[in-house]
Amino acid sequence: FVGVELVSHLVDAGHNIRILDINPIGDTSLEEKIDFVQGDIRDLSTVKAAMDGVGKVFNLAAMVPLTRAGDQFYAVNVGGTENVIRAATEANVEHVVHLSSSAIYGVPAEIPITEKTPVDPLGEYGRSKYAGELVVRHAIENGLSAAIIRPRTIIGLGRLGIFQILFDMIANDRPITLLGSGNHDFQLVSNRDLSSAMMTASAKNASGIYNVGTKKFTTMREDLNQLAIQVGSKSKVRGVPAWFARPALRILDKLKLSPFVDWHYDTIDKPYWFETSKIEYDLEWTANDSNVEMLVNSYNWYIENSISTDSELSAHRAGVSQGLIRIFTGPTASGRHSNDPSNPLSK
Repeated sequence: FVGVELVSHLVDAGHNIRILDINPIGDTSLEEKIDFVQGDIRDLSTVKAAMDGVGKVFNLAAMVPLTRAGDQFYAVNVGGTENVIRAATEANVEHVVHLSSSAIYGVPAEIPITEKTPVDPLGEYGRSKYAGELVVRHAIENGLSAAIIRPRTIIGLGRLGIFQILFDMIANDRPITLLGSGNHDFQLVSNRDLSSAMMTASAKNASGIYNVGTKKFTTMREDLNQLAIQVGSKSKVRGVPAWFARPALRILDKLKLSPFVDWHYDTIDKPYWFETSKIEYDLEWTANDSNVEMLVNSYNWYIENSISTDSELSAHRAGVSQGLIRIFTGPTASGRHSNDPSNPLSK
């Protein structure tokens, strides 16, 4: 999801690109413009071969929360990162950008979150991402030029996963059902802004840790209600008490009957946003897209594209099986609400 966006911008900027991924690209417009190596980041020899002749590296490979990957969180998010750093060091690459996660902060005691906020990784995914970070930080201490990017929740064209559930509610004029009231500040970042941040860090050979997120956001309730209005839906946010719903979601998660995992139901009802002054000051970078803009763009892409839960693409780009959550959210999107001038419901 982020990788395709990043590669598109790198190609447009005139760079020669090689991708190493276990998944197919899924974008025919890019296939003839890049060198694609299909392989597994867990295999060091494959990583070394892909790194041959490379000047700069972006490490985006990871198992994400909704994969419920168990031991593979560590095999990919830590072991894979170790392979990337070892290969990059041996190949004397100029710079590495490593994509981390908000999950390393867990549920912080204070908001906003800065790069100095104590880490308290949430779940196996969060712990594995933090352990992967430590691999990169150790390499930086030993002389590697590398930047660690910690993004807020990422959205943009092609993003599905649990966002599909949200979009289905809006497309079918159903209440936008949230855990908690939704009356809390909640920050996102678009995949194109994230790509811009990573490219800036690479171009400037930045070294260190940087939080990345938009500065244009309000409460979750307000931004989602505004999304519904802009796409012509009658949906409005409806909160479900967290004390009631969270235990049920935890049980469904353990039984694998829900698309939601601990990272979702333990954080979604709380204020969560990054202070981004460090990257703004050090790298002169600022996000452009607002929460509402990125939600509208992502929603319209979803309505205009047929989606399958049986996909070889990454978890963020594939349709999600909603399990028993379908009982509460209703049918899949019918495509009625699209921000298109030809659609009488668009605005």
